[in-house]
Amino acid sequence: MNKDAKRLSARVGDVVESTSFCGANVSVKLTERCTHVDAFFGTLVNKSDIVKLVNHGVPYNIKLDAPEDISVIVFDFQIVKKVSQNRKRRRKVRKRA
Repeated sequence: MNKDAKRLSARVGDVVESTSFCGANVSVKLTERCTHVDAFFGTLVNKSDIVKLVNHGVPYNIKLDAPEDISVIVFDFQIVKKVSQNRKRRRKVRKRA
């Protein structure tokens, strides 16, 4: 990575989209900062991420493995973008008189 390149400021607790070494883009929730390397520990977010990894050759069991149970290491150069966590709110319906 070039020193002049802009780094993405990620923190513990953020959900980021990252590339894996097998070539799949997955969503990861960052749980802990690794102290000796520029990296984070994290867990997968979506079940569809497990399916992507299996299709790229990673030996996970789609039926038995839960995304929260799979821990991953994400290096800083693998982070593509932050995933927005805006949740849609239900609109209040106005009643006409």
